Amino acid sequence: MRIFTFIILLPTICFSQESINVEDFFNFGISAFNISENEYKSGELTFPWIEEYEFRTRTRDFEFEKQEYTLRLSPSTPGKRKAQKALSETINRTPDIEYKELRCNHVRIIYEDWLALFMIDQTLSILNKHGAILFDKQTIYNRMAGIYDFDLQKLVKLQTNLNDIKIDKDDLEMERSLIEEKYGINSKEYDFSNFITMEGLAQKLENFIQGEIEVEDEMAIYEQDLITKEVALEKAEDKQILDFAQIRYEGPHSDFLQKRISLGIGLRIPNSGNRLLKIQELELEYAAIEHEKERKELRLKEKLVRLEKQLKSKIQSVRNFSSTVEKERTQLKSLGDRIAQKEGFSPIILLDIEERHIETQLKELKLSEDLLSDYIDYLHESGRICSEYLGLQLITD
Repeated sequence: MRIFTFIILLPTICFSQESINVEDFFNFGISAFNISENEYKSGELTFPWIEEYEFRTRTRDFEFEKQEYTLRLSPSTPGKRKAQKALSETINRTPDIEYKELRCNHVRIIYEDWLALFMIDQTLSILNKHGAILFDKQTIYNRMAGIYDFDLQKLVKLQTNLNDIKIDKDDLEMERSLIEEKYGINSKEYDFSNFITMEGLAQKLENFIQGEIEVEDEMAIYEQDLITKEVALEKAEDKQILDFAQIRYEGPHSDFLQKRISLGIGLRIPNSGNRLLKIQELELEYAAIEHEKERKELRLKEKLVRLEKQLKSKIQSVRNFSSTVEKERTQLKSLGDRIAQKEGFSPIILLDIEERHIETQLKELKLSEDLLSDYIDYLHESGRICSEYLGLQLITD
């Protein structure tokens, strides 16, 4: 079996050196993405060994000769400074999720536009064949109209069908022009030689199903990392024993022997209920994020399983349709050969057979387009479009 019977049967198009392949098209598309990522980073912070300086002075009954001065220093600790630096670095790595979502959606649009160009190319080729068949019919009917008692309604129907084909072709050309204008493309030649086939799509899908689904919620991971660093800082602060160190100078200033200098320290026994509550709150927030990540992963897996089943069903539908059409094509060709051997046969019958083949090609093309559109949805939902677009291995054989 194959992806599209009609694609294989279509004549090979000769591409010039200016023809655009999938890699060229994606390069056009990626360069058109003019939204820049937020790369603002604050400078590296240096955390002090002394966190607070406090200077106090007081008098005794307004006797300035006995003025008292006190200098108090509140120190930090190595563990606290390390925790502060780790938290600062984490804050500085805040991911730009909005940019990544916009870029991912942009890449999806590129996939959809390449699919649209492929479908336009294939449809125009089929419509050209259909138009040629109708012109042949029209020529034969014009001759028959002058000789026999001919139903002129057939000529009217042919003309309207030809007009419909022209309208469809004009619409397709306009759609292609809009895509080309969006990407700044001037060439009308496209190389679809390595466009994904039915068997290629089926194999990729099977590989996806057998592989593990990697769900990476970058913002959730970042928030958990931030909480971890905050908890580490709270615990480092809780371990600090030395609260302050101070030096006190007392008068009188007139008598050097009576000048007094004293040293003092303040110790603290960590037993803060508020800090314990803060740590508990952070740990609960961490657990809530983890549970939400698990639920999100479960929901995504269930959705992907549904999409995979739908894709497999549509693949089988296209295969069944292709097989039935192939059998019909063989039968009608055999019948047409027998008719052609009879004397005085009408070529209209053979043209009817070819027109029937054109109709089935268009139906198969529509089925394939729906399938590939769902396949792009699946790639987007699974995150593969965002992570693997550079290799273009998702839509090529």
